[in-house]
Amino acid sequence: MADGFSVSLIIDRSPADVWSFLTDFANAGEWMSGVDGLRPTDNKEIGLGTRLQFTSRDAVRESEITEWKPKKRVALTSAYGGVTATYTYSVEPDDDETRISLVAVCTATGAWKLLRPGLVWAMKRSDSGQLNDLRTAMGHASAED
Repeated sequence: MADGFSVSLIIDRSPADVWSFLTDFANAGEWMSGVDGLRPTDNKEIGLGTRLQFTSRDAVRESEITEWKPKKRVALTSAYGGVTATYTYSVEPDDDETRISLVAVCTATGAWKLLRPGLVWAMKRSDSGQLNDLRTAMGHASAED
């Protein structure tokens, strides 16, 4: 069983700038609530299958890139117990700006199914502002021409 939320907004930057900032995972701490930044667990090129480590709520956790379409879409999936959360970020041109979208999906198995509505509520409450925070963080980042 899956449930989640989606948000979308416009950023007054080029798609290349937005993609670059979004996928420079060291920046994640500036726009992902409660995350200190994402670090690859190895020295391989970032792409499909890359595992990223981060600290959240005083615990070290991992996420995996489960979708990677360069300059268009990236999905990060994390699993804990019987709960899996996938956050898919899409970047597309919108006139001279960029539309960025987030679709977050939570699945639960076993006894976790009973808690899924509360987990989805917490995800939405905590993370539905990510794109606003990303846009704000980009306002403080230097543009690369």
